[in-house]
Amino acid sequence: MPRLQRLYTYLQYLKLSKTIWRTLYQLEVLMSSVAPENRHISLGLVTSGYHKPHEIARLYDTVVQNLQEVSSLPGSIQENHDVKALLKAKITAYKSLRCYYLALAYLHGKNFLESSSLLTRCQSQANQAIEDLAALDDLSEETEAEAAPGHSRSVLRQL
Repeated sequence: MPRLQRLYTYLQYLKLSKTIWRTLYQLEVLMSSVAPENRHISLGLVTSGYHKPHEIARLYDTVVQNLQEVSSLPGSIQENHDVKALLKAKITAYKSLRCYYLALAYLHGKNFLESSSLLTRCQSQANQAIEDLAALDDLSEETEAEAAPGHSRSVLRQL
């Protein structure tokens, strides 16, 4: 892979990872601003009493799209099967959360059938994500640093 292409891939990776980080931070701020009676404290989820679940679903959709773009970057990520499996598990987990909040949005719109089917889909995706993560239990953030394109591997390991 030519150096210029590696640099471009690395810059794309940085942009996507910072976008994911920013979106997850926005989710954290949004969920912390929800009234306590509309939060499930132990699970960290917003309950059906929250009036804007579609906003949360949109943010999770952004995370899913960015993770899919990261997994399609050429170079080391494509070659490292452990990292691809980890990204797939993360994508499945965030899709499950997105389904949950879309189900809440449909519930507010009195579309009970759609809400029920989305909750069923959410449960199956959550189970799949748990299975995928259990299979990857030995992996750590260091594995992600191994697949980072370019010369940044040592820098990412320090983070």
